[in-house]
Amino acid sequence: MKKIVKYIAAVVIIAAIAAAAVYAKAQPVAVAATVMTPHTAALTFTEQGTAVADNQMNVSSTVGGKVTGVPVAEGQTVKKGDVICTLDTADLEYQISNSQFVIDGYNAQISNLDLADQKANADIKTSIKTLEGQLAVAQSEAKTNTVSREQQITLQNTLISQSEADLERSQTNYNTAKQAFDAGIIPQSAYDAASADLAAKQNALKQNQQQLDVINSGQAMNSPAYYQSQMDSLSSQIGALKAELNKSYSGAMKKYYQAQIQQTANAAKNLQAQLDDYTIKAPADGKITALYVKNTNVVSPQSPVAALSSAGSSIEVYVLTNDIDSIKTGDAVSLKLSRVGGDVTLPGKITAIGDYAVSKVSALGVDEQRVKVNVAPDDSSQIKLGYDVSVTFTAYSAGNKITAPKTAIFKANGKYYVWLIKDGALAMREITQGVELSTEYVIDGGLSPGDAIVTDCSADGLKEGVKVKY
Repeated sequence: MKKIVKYIAAVVIIAAIAAAAVYAKAQPVAVAATVMTPHTAALTFTEQGTAVADNQMNVSSTVGGKVTGVPVAEGQTVKKGDVICTLDTADLEYQISNSQFVIDGYNAQISNLDLADQKANADIKTSIKTLEGQLAVAQSEAKTNTVSREQQITLQNTLISQSEADLERSQTNYNTAKQAFDAGIIPQSAYDAASADLAAKQNALKQNQQQLDVINSGQAMNSPAYYQSQMDSLSSQIGALKAELNKSYSGAMKKYYQAQIQQTANAAKNLQAQLDDYTIKAPADGKITALYVKNTNVVSPQSPVAALSSAGSSIEVYVLTNDIDSIKTGDAVSLKLSRVGGDVTLPGKITAIGDYAVSKVSALGVDEQRVKVNVAPDDSSQIKLGYDVSVTFTAYSAGNKITAPKTAIFKANGKYYVWLIKDGALAMREITQGVELSTEYVIDGGLSPGDAIVTDCSADGLKEGVKVKY
């Protein structure tokens, strides 16, 4: 009896175990799953950049001189027009002051020329009066028909004296004309006229002197007709002198001095303008990153006195050549600044991409080929020169896409599949992979919004028809 009871008990236990196994097998397997929901699919990568100046320049001096003041310091922020350095202007100011003395001297020369003209006209008037008196005497003597050699000699000496005075004025006028012509103030024709007049006056004096020799030798005819010819010559000289009255003998020289005054004034004006060059000012707002003039007492022309970085800043970052084709100028980026109180994220955009790659050593010591990319923050007020900035680029972005985790996709018979959960059971669903993202793939075919798939295709117990729950 006891054996039968034990047997029955064993059968019951086995049946219970079998029933439990059947029951357990019939229960759905718990899996991790995700539901396909359209969203914006994006692929990003992040590189470390550094804030650099938008524009860096050397501020140079266009003149040389002794340094008299440096009112700024390295690291100081300056505004456009702020004085960086001043140079000694004593010599320049002396030249400007001396220019006025030179101009005053030329004006004095012009005044002297006016006085000389007045004197020349006064002398001419005196000569006319004297000659007219002598002509009257000669005419009176001629009426007596008793003209002697002595009277002829006296009249000829009068003609010679006047010729000498005429020659002296002509010589002065010629000298003035030559100086003005050499200076380019009067034309060739005016110079030639002065030269011809001088030659004529020299010839007239020579002829009168020769005529006196003839009279002294007794060869001249002692007759009223000869004496009349002398009086005619005297009348001609009187007429020529009257023609010269109120004539300016210094016109050309005045032009010369006026030209010199203008030239000196222009030079003084240029020197005055150069005074500004002896005060070197900041050409733009910025920060003085180097002050070369702080330890020197003399500056040479074209030598830099300071280095100035503009107040604004941009981010300089080097991108791997593998990634460079996925970005372009104008693309939006995300900038992140690490702060003790919490990271600060700022928007920005790519402003420039380099034309060539350079070799850069990574943090792991690997030599990499990278291309320089410049990024401009929308607001640079929080980014100072030299700051480290994390720059996140978007290599790919597309809206209304469904994506599947890489861990959900497996390959069989050369095709790609996922485990689709349909009516609570697993089914292999062939898919078409699209763009590879960081941890997902864009699904271009095989799945629809609302489909649920297993996220870990390597989990135990996954096969066709298996009931699952998630």
